[in-house]
Amino acid sequence: MAAIIISLLLDPITLDNENKSGQDRKLSPKLLVATFKHLLSSPVQVLLIPITLYSGIEQALLQGDFTKSYITCTLGIWNLGYVMICYGVVDAICSLLFGRLVQYIGHIPFFVLAFITHGALQVVFLLWTPTKGQEVLFYVFAGLWGMGDAVIQTQVNALYGNIFSNKAEAAFANYRLWESVGFMVTYAYNDYLCTYTKLYIAMASLGLSVVCYFAVEIVTWRTKRNTASQMDGST
Repeated sequence: MAAIIISLLLDPITLDNENKSGQDRKLSPKLLVATFKHLLSSPVQVLLIPITLYSGIEQALLQGDFTKSYITCTLGIWNLGYVMICYGVVDAICSLLFGRLVQYIGHIPFFVLAFITHGALQVVFLLWTPTKGQEVLFYVFAGLWGMGDAVIQTQVNALYGNIFSNKAEAAFANYRLWESVGFMVTYAYNDYLCTYTKLYIAMASLGLSVVCYFAVEIVTWRTKRNTASQMDGST
C-alpha cells in the first residue's frame, strides 16, 4: 500500500541514458570494487552501517514477528491485513510529509522522533500482553511503527545522498548491501529465537545506531566547519 501511494505521488524519474544496454546496467566488477573500496576508505560510511542494518532489521521484525506473535496469535489471521494496511498508509503519508518538513527544520529532529518511537515501542512489546479487547492498540502501534519507519527509510537514504554526493553510486550500493544484510540476518534467526530475544537484538541495534548516527552528525559538522574556515582563510 505504501509503495503504491508513493509511486503515484512522486514525480516521474527520467534516466539520462535510457538507451544503454541491459548489460551496462548490471552490477559490474568495477562497481563491486568501488563499493568495498568506499567502505574501507570512509570512516563515515562505517559509522552509517549500524543504522543501515537497523533499517533492514526493523522491517523484518515488524513483518515477521509483530504480524505472527502479536496480531495473528491474538486477533486472528483475518485481521492481519487490516492492521498492516494501517501501517502502510501511515508510513506512506509520513514519508511524504516528513520529506517536505525536513526542508524547514532539518533531519535531526525526525531521526530523534524515529529513535524514540521505535525504542519506546520495543519496550512496550517486551512488557505488553496483548488481548482481544485491545484491537485499537494494534492499529496504534502499527501506525507508530510506520511513522518511525518512514523516517528511517527516507532520511537515511537522503543522508547518504547528502554526505556522499560525489560517490553516490558506491555509497548507495553500500546502503542496499547493509540493509539487505539486516533483512537476511533477521529472517535467518527468525525461527530459532523467541520474540523477546529478537526484540533485545533490535533494541541493541537501535542503541548502536543512535550513537553512530550522532557521531556521523558531529564528523560531518566538523568537516563542513573546517572547509568553511579554509575558504575564509583563502579569501
